[in-house]
Amino acid sequence: WFSRYLPQDLKLGDAGARDAAIHALQACIPQATILPVGIEQLTIYDVNDQLNHQVIAIEREHDGDRFIYDLWVTTESGTILEIWQGLALQIIQKKAITSPWLVSLLPPYLERYLQENIPSVNNSNFSLIFDQNETVKQRIRSDRVLAYLTATKEPISRRLDGKPDDINGQFVSVSHCQDLTLAITANTPLACDLEIITPRNLDLWGDLLGQETLALAQLLTRETDESFDTIATRLWAAKECLKKVGAMPNATLAFTQVTEQVIWFQSGIILEKQLNLAIATFVITLKNLDSPLVIALLISQVKSGQIYPDLKEHIFLKSSN
Repeated sequence: WFSRYLPQDLKLGDAGARDAAIHALQACIPQATILPVGIEQLTIYDVNDQLNHQVIAIEREHDGDRFIYDLWVTTESGTILEIWQGLALQIIQKKAITSPWLVSLLPPYLERYLQENIPSVNNSNFSLIFDQNETVKQRIRSDRVLAYLTATKEPISRRLDGKPDDINGQFVSVSHCQDLTLAITANTPLACDLEIITPRNLDLWGDLLGQETLALAQLLTRETDESFDTIATRLWAAKECLKKVGAMPNATLAFTQVTEQVIWFQSGIILEKQLNLAIATFVITLKNLDSPLVIALLISQVKSGQIYPDLKEHIFLKSSN
């Protein structure tokens, strides 16, 4: 760090290690580039650069493009070395959702996006995880991510159709695509789906979607800059989510709006009670996947109010029945 004529001792710790601690928080906000702009207090308990350090951080505040974190720097055995209070981080550049993603960075982005757009998600214990491993069978990947999400050591029980049962009072849903597995959990009904965007002819899409949803796909293709196959895949994934929460094949599906290249759909169906169902569909390019992927996440809440905070135009397609 210093000229060879100066002492090399670091009485207050390694500056490179502190820079690495801040960089660890970048993974919590993967949709943007952040820089530190200030800190309220830094308390140093011990300086030991001979041991590996780990960082534990909690987001305390979030206001626009500024985040406030408290974090603890410890040894691997848990001994506290430093406590940082009120570390302020500022977004300096946002990342385009269309940029290639690492699978490991998708969970914090998707969770944060839903929390910012559906306030009720903050109270539903919503959480998700990906597992990508071509050497492991889908059922094994599914069981281990569900066990991790729900903190259970009990075997995962399933229905005859393979859908996992609720775990410790939590609703769960799983979807697979090639070597990728997605699992989500919350304390309200929910569902997820993964679909590779694949070109298909109009007749095949009609068989997959039904004629009414096919008409909606054609309409949205004219109203957006996306290809028909991309829009149709978004709708197919949304319909798969509806099936997973027990909706009838003719359940109403409505387009709500587009936010940051995420297309939202909504449906109102009756399960045990009347629910609003919001479905967010993302088009994601992964660095190790050849074709773009649609991720659909269905979130629900009881119809005590609108689930979507800024609902604008609706395009409803109702069954002829």
